[in-house]
Amino acid sequence: MRFISLDASDLRIEALVPEKNNVGVIRTILFRAGEISYVMDVSDKVSALVLKNNVTIAVALPYQELNRMIYEPDFRQASLLDLKPFTGPAIKDVLVPKLADEFNAPSKSGLVISAILRRGSSNNAVGFDFSESDIASYSDESGTRSKTGHSVRIIFNALAKTPFGKDATHHIDMPYADFMKELVNAKKNGLAKLDLCSLFVANPNRYGFDPA
Repeated sequence: MRFISLDASDLRIEALVPEKNNVGVIRTILFRAGEISYVMDVSDKVSALVLKNNVTIAVALPYQELNRMIYEPDFRQASLLDLKPFTGPAIKDVLVPKLADEFNAPSKSGLVISAILRRGSSNNAVGFDFSESDIASYSDESGTRSKTGHSVRIIFNALAKTPFGKDATHHIDMPYADFMKELVNAKKNGLAKLDLCSLFVANPNRYGFDPA
């Protein structure tokens, strides 16, 4: 019997990182996957994690494999992803390229997300455009009258405009792991807008609100 409900952002990650001003000194760090801004490919055998605080961690793993380990974790095996064998000395002398300034530079409005938002567990759903910077938090929340049984709960910050009011709960009816992948890929590719509405139309059996 399972009592704990976890999502990808709860995954704990342990890695080895060299100190910036002390050559040869390696530190072990522990952080949650929710602190990752994006994953990028460096070469066929090396990828990198870029955290929200701009710390970059090179990892001796292919991009697709690292992406799967982070955003599709199997909590039945463990809630800790040990990247120590693939970081620190394992990626000595690997240079991680800097992405375009337009991607790395902070934005006042952030990435625009177009999605079908549903209010709580009701049938009330509307298409709505909002900025990533309007989001205070998002979490995996399934079984809330979703057609597919999957839902992402969006909490907006106090200054954001919302379709159902400040105190309402908003849901996007898609698997949390898919939402995170689309969000990360949009930022990695430097997109100004992430159109989830078109994604719902193209994949009606996987995404979308069931009004019945």
